[in-house]
Order: sequence, then C-alpha cells, then structure tokens
Amino acid sequence: MSTTKIVSKQAVQAGASLNGRGVGIIMSCRDIPRRPTHRQSQNRLARAFARNQLKRPKLMNALRILGQAKGYKVAGDELCLDLIGGIGGEPDEKGRIISATDIEMRLAANPHVRDIKVYLDSPGGLVVPAQRIYNALRNHGAFVEVEVQDMCASAANQILLAGDLRTAWPQSRLLLHATSVSPAPSKRLTAATHRYLAQHAEDADRALVDLYVERTGKDRRRFEREFQNERDMSISTAISLGLIHAMVAEVEWKNGRPYYFPS
Repeated sequence: MSTTKIVSKQAVQAGASLNGRGVGIIMSCRDIPRRPTHRQSQNRLARAFARNQLKRPKLMNALRILGQAKGYKVAGDELCLDLIGGIGGEPDEKGRIISATDIEMRLAANPHVRDIKVYLDSPGGLVVPAQRIYNALRNHGAFVEVEVQDMCASAANQILLAGDLRTAWPQSRLLLHATSVSPAPSKRLTAATHRYLAQHAEDADRALVDLYVERTGKDRRRFEREFQNERDMSISTAISLGLIHAMVAEVEWKNGRPYYFPS
C-alpha cells in the first residue's frame, strides 16, 4: 500500500526520509526490525564515497567485504542488478532490501558499462530512495533494461520506469495505487493536521502521475483511474498503459538493439 507516515525519531534514524514538517513518504507500512550489524560500516562507506574519499577499487572491495555485492555482476560492458525486496528502510524478515546508496555506488563504480540489466522483484518501499534509484539509472548513460520478475508494486514502479526497455513474465504482478496517510500513534490529529496530510498525499499522487505520463506518453486520466483500483493489473493492462513494452519472450536483440514482437 502507498503510505505517508509521520515517523518517530527512531524511524528517522532507521532511514525514513523527512520533509520540513516531519512527514516522510513511506510506500509500505511494516515494523522496523533490528538494524543489521554491518549498517554502521555501510553508512561510513557511503559518507566516504559521497565525499570522494573512496576510489573505485577500494569501493568495490569494501562492498564485497560488507556483503553488499550480492545480486551484482559485471560482464564486459554489461552490468546486471538483482533488485529484490523492499526499497529503503530496513531489511525484511528474509534480510532483503533495495538500497539506493548501494545502487548509486555500484553505478558510479562502473561508468564504462554500456548496458544495465535490472531484475526487479519488489512490493514497494520508500518513495525518496526509489526516486534516487530512478535518477541514478537514468543519469548513468547506459541503456537500461528492466525485467519484472514476480512483483512490481507501489514505489517499485519508479524503478521500472527508469528502463529504456521494460519487460515482464506472464505471472508478473504489477500494482499502482494512490498514497494513503498513516500517522504515528503519538501524533494528535487536529483538523489542521488532517488538511495538511491530505494535501501532502495529493501532491505525492500528482508527482507520481507526472512521472508515469512523462515516461509512457499516456493520458494521465488513465493512471488516475488505475490509482483507485487497489488491485493487481493484468499484463495486457500494463502494456496498454506503457509500463511494460512487451513480454520477455517477445523481445529479440539484433545488432545490439532490442526489437519486440507482441504475439
């Protein structure tokens, strides 16, 4: 579910993104588990990278040491990324997470690749990290192919839309929905707070629809209607909306370029 939540100080420390009024857009409501033991080391690595104190060889070695290179492969001029789990925040019960900082560092460490293949399987997550991943993929300069595996819901669609070629399998599930508001239990909900949160959710919805329209060229009213469904869409609907170009089996590569032939 797309969710906007007023988060606590503890949630902020866990990675929730806030605006000036202390409201963070969170695309899935789930309890924040205990942080992993390597998180502080990962944060120090990210800060050093951001300050340009870490060169590419040391960066990749540090990523391997921290166990962050899982689902990451470079073969020639192609970079493959397995993006599985929730986006941002803390890992789920299986330890899976899609980290925007992790992906930004991997892309920065491989500026030479010409093709990026993303295998995406995510129920959604935090909006701001999803936006960062979208921007990192779009700004890299490589041709980006995104293949939906089992699920692409909520904020994960922002990552999907970073693809120049977007494909899915017959069993893939896609979901778009509107932003909802789930305030922290300790927050008093006055009339003014209700009005602000409603406006905040509407602004988030407009920004998401703007992105869908920009990347697909479809009528925004179609996405606004889809936001109200709150259920998985069929692959044919996803194709008609431009979220998916074709099924995986319908794509053929010729001379380094993809061609798809809908059956």
